[in-house]
Amino acid sequence: MQARLRGENYRIEPGETTLDRIVGLLPYYHVLHFLGHGHFKRNKSGEGTASLYLEKPGGWQPATDEEIVPKAASLDPQPA
Repeated sequence: MQARLRGENYRIEPGETTLDRIVGLLPYYHVLHFLGHGHFKRNKSGEGTASLYLEKPGGWQPATDEEIVPKAASLDPQPA
């Protein structure tokens, strides 16, 4: 997949896909295309929490929308 994306002139950043790493790279790009896994858990009222499954040393960890949104909102400029 990486070879195909590079062949189509996509840039793939090396390293682990952690929330801090993604947030650190956002100011340098105007588009983030995330290819990965996630989850949405709905509660009884119909609302819910979305999570992306990101890397951590030796495994993975969920990054919830409650963690992602404040970090993205604090960026200047903000992602489009």
